Amino acid sequence: MTNSNALEDRQRRFLRYSSHMLLTPIMIIAGYAQGIEKGVVILKDGVDVILDQCRRMAALTDKMLEFSQIMEEVASIRLEEISLGKHVSSYLERYIYASGEKRISFSPDQVEDYLVLASGDLLDLILDNLISNAVRYARSRILVSICRSPRWITLTVADDGDGLSDQDFSQLFDLFYKGKDGLHGIGLAIAKQAAEAMGTEIEAANRPEGGAVFTLRLQRPDPTSP
Repeated sequence: MTNSNALEDRQRRFLRYSSHMLLTPIMIIAGYAQGIEKGVVILKDGVDVILDQCRRMAALTDKMLEFSQIMEEVASIRLEEISLGKHVSSYLERYIYASGEKRISFSPDQVEDYLVLASGDLLDLILDNLISNAVRYARSRILVSICRSPRWITLTVADDGDGLSDQDFSQLFDLFYKGKDGLHGIGLAIAKQAAEAMGTEIEAANRPEGGAVFTLRLQRPDPTSP
């Protein structure tokens, strides 16, 4: 299958699955609205459910728009040299207050910063989804790390939760796959699509000490440089 055909296939599947995902909250809203109209549902209870489903639809729509935007812009992605440590530090300063009581630690491999070839917007999109996922499953701590290999600079996001199941490993990055306590099943698919648009990939594993770890390998501007 060519890249163009693969993209079209993903777009068709995305449209089909997203339509199905939106159908459930729409049906619930319609059912409770009819119940209120007929007087068989208490007004406050009905309004609470309707507002909850509206919030669910809004969050789902945001994720759908993110995914759709990536698919449309894959062909126009341009990579640039980015100081990864500075970029991640700046990102985490914005995110730290959204993590609640769960502590986010940042651990670069060395004091020096590393240049990578990436898209800043797509990198933020990946971080958004990996860190929000880690916050959901962590017990108390999320560790974001950067380290260097001869060819790659690797960015990892790890948590101290229960880790991934066998089923998770086989479907984790599939569109609309929801593991235990998952929300929409779109976030990790977005992260994978963004990584692929930059010519790289994301891998998932369980940590020996417990919890899950996601690894993003980013290209160095010159893999032969020290």
